[in-house]
Amino acid sequence: MRHNWDNLRESGPQPARLPLGHRLRYGLAGLRCRFTTVGRQARRLGQWLEEEVFPAADNIQEESLVLTPREDGQITVAGTSGPDVSELCDCRMLCEFLRQCGVRRLQLDTRLESNQIEDVVRLLMAYRRELDRRQDGRTGGRVPDLMRSHEGLHLNCMQLRFQDGVLIAQYSYCVTRLSLAVRWFERRHHRFADHRALFHAAPRYGLLVVALTGAVLGGFLLSGSVTFLVAATAVEAVILFAAVYGFMRGMGSIEYDNEESAYRLAQAHGKVTRYARRVRQDLDLARTVQQQLLPSQEQMPLPGRIDWATHFDPETEVGGDYFDAAALDEDRVAIVFADVSGHGMSAALITVIVKMAFQAWIGMGWSISEFVRCVNRDLCRFTPAGSFVVLVACIYDDRRHRLEFVNAGHAPEPFILPADPEEPVRGLAERGSMLLGIEEGIEINETGISLETGDAVLLATDGLTEARSPTGELFGRERLVQHLNDHRTEPLDALIAAILQGIDRFAAGAEQTDDRTVLAFRLSPGTMSRATGTTETGIER
Repeated sequence: MRHNWDNLRESGPQPARLPLGHRLRYGLAGLRCRFTTVGRQARRLGQWLEEEVFPAADNIQEESLVLTPREDGQITVAGTSGPDVSELCDCRMLCEFLRQCGVRRLQLDTRLESNQIEDVVRLLMAYRRELDRRQDGRTGGRVPDLMRSHEGLHLNCMQLRFQDGVLIAQYSYCVTRLSLAVRWFERRHHRFADHRALFHAAPRYGLLVVALTGAVLGGFLLSGSVTFLVAATAVEAVILFAAVYGFMRGMGSIEYDNEESAYRLAQAHGKVTRYARRVRQDLDLARTVQQQLLPSQEQMPLPGRIDWATHFDPETEVGGDYFDAAALDEDRVAIVFADVSGHGMSAALITVIVKMAFQAWIGMGWSISEFVRCVNRDLCRFTPAGSFVVLVACIYDDRRHRLEFVNAGHAPEPFILPADPEEPVRGLAERGSMLLGIEEGIEINETGISLETGDAVLLATDGLTEARSPTGELFGRERLVQHLNDHRTEPLDALIAAILQGIDRFAAGAEQTDDRTVLAFRLSPGTMSRATGTTETGIER
């Protein structure tokens, strides 16, 4: 594993370390602390916190806890932003000692270990008199002043600050000297600037120990002097002790760095997980909202005269496909079927623009061309460059059995499934219009066709024709038309289900990258006989 110590270093101002001249005083306070009741209670408090309280705090994602010593000798523990996380700890002498030092509360990082809790008490014991004088308004000494500074005092991988009676102990990662030595060692072996440097060098340094032992034995055999043997053995013992000591400390430093890396990785993973959970919740809500934008089967217009069937399957939680249908009057129905470029949330938001324009169409009684121009204008104004919409807008007049429509770049084009089984399925490939959202003032080409009772119209997005097999082959328009011909006599719901099943068999589990949406309607046998009509091209059916 390659270590990146530079990334592990803390940024910003670093707390001052315990001055060299004060380390002896701190060490003597540590010895005295071992044999006092305060020291024993601090040790018991540290073990209790590390084994019971801090794990419970981690479960509720608390990063620090507040300890309050009470006059009755109890210490209460509470999270900084939550309820109490543990019972009371009985430390009568320790509570009295903390109050004498002016400590009303302790705010402890949950990453601290039991020995670090003891270190805090040892430091207070070493500077107890200065802390008492500080309460009287007199100078508190160098170390207490460092603790009261903004950066604080660094002690044994802790940052200690004393503010308004609150002693704050935060975990503070520090790169050890042996970690720096390991990094130097890896840099020295430029061929292997990672763990391989240690693996590669192991036999060489092992041979040095063997050579050292052989030198001692050889010197004794050549000299025959017991004095030489004793002196050489003593030197060898010192060297071996230093080697083993350095090795174990080095491994401990590496493990310490690994633990810090693992902790930061776990913290980052936790943040990503929580963020992903919030995104998932937002997407689930967005999916619900998008489903509400689409009409249900019960909301489809002219029931009894027109049979409807729909299918909406976004590639992610939300998609860029949209369809809608609503009655303009008792005989006319407005239909829109759109596919937004891209996928996911951005495409879903753009469908809202189409939805709002469709609502305005129904309320204002626009022509198809006016509706398409409105959609295009809004898209040009409110969507980013590179976004566009392909769209089919229709008005079906049930009194005349006439379908007028505009195809603004939509592919595949709408399909007509004639009631007469002798007539093949065909696409409405009449002159189309430019896709929407690229530029304003585009030319709109309206066309139309007359329908007979039993005829069906099917609109599908390119998520069907562009479905891919495991080898990358596209499902294609020809296969779609073949499925339409094979199942055209079935009810519309069964027809759509058969198409989707055929696509799934073709894809054979291959990952798909587009939404799949279908809208189909068929003129019910109970409708009026159609009036003779002609297409816009003048060809009568």
